Amino acid sequence: QQLSCTKRTKQKKADAKMVVTSGSIKRGMVETSLCSIGYHILDPHEKGAESSSTPIICLHSSPRSSDEFIDIMPLLSSGRRTIVALDAPGYGISENPYRSCTLEDIGSAFMEAIDGLLERPKKVI
Repeated sequence: QQLSCTKRTKQKKADAKMVVTSGSIKRGMVETSLCSIGYHILDPHEKGAESSSTPIICLHSSPRSSDEFIDIMPLLSSGRRTIVALDAPGYGISENPYRSCTLEDIGSAFMEAIDGLLERPKKVI
């Protein structure tokens, strides 16, 4: 099934600077082959520190944005777990896709974004 997506000329961009939005929750962008994906991240660990807790990835309903997870991210984290909330392509601060896309393309873009943000195993909700 094809989704109607705005076509754009693909431009390579570096990740945008992260901005603190609420407490220690940070907001940023990560480049994928489909578009730049916006995210919120709450990582209670020091940079480079390992965690035994599996990160949780939050995907919003449509038409919404990752903002809907800001209030619950600290609860999901419990001070131990990394939480990432992603904006779907064309929603929140994510760009519109560079080309027409399928749901499979969007899923692949989410996996690229997750792999770009986290190196350890994760759970998607």
